[in-house]
Amino acid sequence: MTMIRTLSHTTFSSAQTPARSVASAAAKLMLLVIGCLALAGCDSEEKQRLADEKAGLIEPLEFDWTAPQGDSFDVAMKAWDEASASKSGNHPGWVFAENIIRPLAEKDDPAALHHLGILHFVGNGGADFNHHQAAQYIKAAAAQNYPPAHGFIGFQTETGDGVMFLKSDEKALESYRQAADGGHCGSIKRLVRAYTNGELGLTADPQKASALEAKIPNCMRR
Repeated sequence: MTMIRTLSHTTFSSAQTPARSVASAAAKLMLLVIGCLALAGCDSEEKQRLADEKAGLIEPLEFDWTAPQGDSFDVAMKAWDEASASKSGNHPGWVFAENIIRPLAEKDDPAALHHLGILHFVGNGGADFNHHQAAQYIKAAAAQNYPPAHGFIGFQTETGDGVMFLKSDEKALESYRQAADGGHCGSIKRLVRAYTNGELGLTADPQKASALEAKIPNCMRR
């Protein structure tokens, strides 16, 4: 097994941080919030820590981490989950996961395409922070009917980032339904709320909300 040690970014006080870094951090925080919500995998503490790390505003974190053995997608996801649990964008599991995911994405594996897109969306691991590239990967995964990619696009079109995803409740609803049909947890839960509260252009329908809610115990996170 491989032991990996890494040190996070240098700490700056807010007074020392360049204005451009603060602006960049604000933009990244917005994208981190969107990405975490769409994946249903980040809490508010994690989102804030990731953003603060990007800006270099927090105390350094050091990791002694044993990389899992193997090079399959499942192994990459184990490292991904451990990195996510650390609540740090600097955890070495992100780089480890990307090194497995990227070659699979180059072979058009839909799950790998989606997760590589997420890495580019937040700038974790060795992936550069590139919103345009992220959208291309995630849309390519959705074109192969990968449910989490449909769910991600649903969230993006519901909120509208003004760049790659224009705001549209109609398109968001379509993407959420495609994702929910594939069993995606986040999308099923979003549709339950939509049918309960009459959102996304829907008329409130408690029966449809209940039918969808019944699918949650067997839904897929990814």
